[in-house]
Amino acid sequence: MDALSRIILIIFGVVGIVLAFFGGKFVYGLVKSWSMTELPGAPIAAPSTNTDPSTETTPQAPIQPNTGPVAASWDGKSRINILLLALDTSPRRQNEGQGSALSDTMILVTVDPLTNTIGAMNIMRDYWVNIPGFEFNKINSAYKLGEDYDLPGGGEQLAMETVEGLLGVPVDFYARVDFNAFKTIIDEMGGVPITIEQRMLLDWQGNGNKFWIEPGDYVLPGAYALAYARTRDKAYGDGDVDRGKRQMQVIMAIRDRALNLNNLPTLIARAPAIYAEISAGVQTNMSLDQAIQLAYLIAQIPSENFKTFSPGYTVAEPYQTADGIDVLRVIPDKLREVRDQMFIAPGVAAAPLTQ
Repeated sequence: MDALSRIILIIFGVVGIVLAFFGGKFVYGLVKSWSMTELPGAPIAAPSTNTDPSTETTPQAPIQPNTGPVAASWDGKSRINILLLALDTSPRRQNEGQGSALSDTMILVTVDPLTNTIGAMNIMRDYWVNIPGFEFNKINSAYKLGEDYDLPGGGEQLAMETVEGLLGVPVDFYARVDFNAFKTIIDEMGGVPITIEQRMLLDWQGNGNKFWIEPGDYVLPGAYALAYARTRDKAYGDGDVDRGKRQMQVIMAIRDRALNLNNLPTLIARAPAIYAEISAGVQTNMSLDQAIQLAYLIAQIPSENFKTFSPGYTVAEPYQTADGIDVLRVIPDKLREVRDQMFIAPGVAAAPLTQ
């Protein structure tokens, strides 16, 4: 495989994890029509049994080399759960000097080939949960703690274990992106179309430098789209709950932009430069084959089988810690009800939960 082909596949493999969820036909068409490399069904590479190093081929590596969790096995037929993490690397956060980044956004995605369904749950960052080894804390601190204490598998592993404990389901893989990579992807697409419903005061650089934006239809560049998606000001809705809705609006806009075939030649031509810009900010423990196979699988699931879940305040109650921190204390029984709605299709036998 030549260097350009590998770079292009890396980009579409990584971004495909997210884009396939929101725009399956695009990824399906890309994989089906790919002619630069051999992708017969995009199979997962089997473990090598070759004992002669002189004839061994280069093994499939994770899309972005990392020191996080080791890639799990996946047969392409079983349910697969992926934790999507977006890190807060804003200048304001970096200037605070409080260690590693927090996971500003956490979304658990589950794909079940048996029921041909996909579910996505937005996990609010203020949920007060038990973080393994650290007792109770805000769930968005799990990644930071794993990094700050240099735990095995890093912040990704601790975030995955925390979500597993919270929901009682296994988390097989993660995909992580920081804000700079998010902005770059949007800018390379020429911005995203967004309808602003009300006048809003946004912080476009994450450093307190705010600006007003009036209601109307816009094509927002990356920095502005990020500011719009991140704001949790209660003047524009119900804090984190409405922020989750804005994030979904931006992701859907990215999906629509990516589905525009007029943009595809430019994205492919710009692939080496895009990869150079986002490679440090995008990471996953999925192998390239796994990512492409997942995209191929998701592409064949009809849109009506895509379900999103934003439990928000329905599964938690306001609570103030002994240190005076305002958090949301999870009500386990209510959260499990939402979990079951996401993982078990009514009237259809689904892949089993772990507990």
